[in-house]
Formats: sequence, C-alpha cells, structure tokens
Amino acid sequence: TYTMTAYPDTGYAFSNWTSSAFLASQNPQLTFLMKSNLVIVANFVAQSFVPSAASYSGLFYQTDGVQILKSGSFSATTAGNGKYSGTLQLAAGKHSFSGKFNSEGLATNQITLSPGSQLVMVLQIDISDNKRITGTVSSGSWVAELEALRGVSGGFAGNYTFIIPGTGDAANPQT
Repeated sequence: TYTMTAYPDTGYAFSNWTSSAFLASQNPQLTFLMKSNLVIVANFVAQSFVPSAASYSGLFYQTDGVQILKSGSFSATTAGNGKYSGTLQLAAGKHSFSGKFNSEGLATNQITLSPGSQLVMVLQIDISDNKRITGTVSSGSWVAELEALRGVSGGFAGNYTFIIPGTGDAANPQT
C-alpha cells in the first residue's frame, strides 16, 4: 500500500481525490493499493477566502436594543491556515472558542454556558480583504448581530493629549 497527501498551493483548497478504482475521497491523505494503469487525480478548487493572521475585536447585540444578558464583546485571533480562537464576553462570563473557517470564510461554534445552556455563534469573515468578521450569536430564544473589525498593526497604544477648544467666554465656561 501507498499513502499520498495533497497540499494545495496558495489561493487553492483541496477538494477531493478521484479515480476509476475507488470512490471519491475528501480526505487530503489517501492510502491505496497500487495496481497496473491506476490513475489517481487530486482535485483543487480556487479558494475565495485566503486566510491571514490577524486580531479582531467587536460587539454583539440585538438590533432592537442592547440587553445585558443578550449582548457582549467578541475578540478573536486568526492564523494563516484559517484557524481561529477567541473569547466571547457575555454578562460576567467569558467563554473561549476555536475552530477553522471553511473555504468560503464561514465557521460555526457551539459555546456551552452551563449544562443544558449553550450559544450558537456563526462567523463570516469578509473574504474580499479579511478586514471584518460579521455573524450572529444566538440562544434558543434570541439572536444578536455580531461585528468585529481587524486591529491595526501596532495598535493605538500610547499617551495622547487632546485639546478641546471652547469659545473663550469666561462668563460662560460651558461653551
């Protein structure tokens, strides 16, 4: 027996193996028995989502109003292989998650809050430029919209001075 592994080039994703000797396989690693005139084809598809390493921060909330038990913050870090990990802050609880975006930049996570209570988080990364992640966070009774923006390299950490000019009217310091 022999084993082959398909490795896609940048901008492509492995689709499947095809052969007249066996059914198509979607596993990139293929083990097979060599036979005379055996032809095996590795199929790749153009990948619309090209992952990159980045950090994202954002919020989730119901569009009809922010409620403490149905809104919170989101942060995630992505890697060049499409994997991600992060935290979801809901009320006083901080919940970790991880996964991998598919070739369309879509991912789903189930987050257990307590036994019998969980959230479903659906994420969609902007495949045109990877600058934002949108999606939803939902329980069995509510759905909140999620939006997170990609952080700027180097961030904005530092000391800043703001000058807010007034009108110069000493008699009315509120202006």
